[in-house]
Amino acid sequence: MTQSQQSHRKDEHVFLAEKYFQSVAHAGFDQVRLLHRALPETTMAAVDLKPDLPFNWQ
Repeated sequence: MTQSQQSHRKDEHVFLAEKYFQSVAHAGFDQVRLLHRALPETTMAAVDLKPDLPFNWQ
């Protein structure tokens, strides 16, 4: 078997393995499309990232 034939055989094996033995797990979100809207009416100064904890720590 020449190197070209061997390479073709390997490629064919990988193709068939992907085609027939690929496990497909669906989470049910395949049809969901999320639209990105990054708070267009908010400025960076209006965003507060400090945690609001019930402790009186300073």
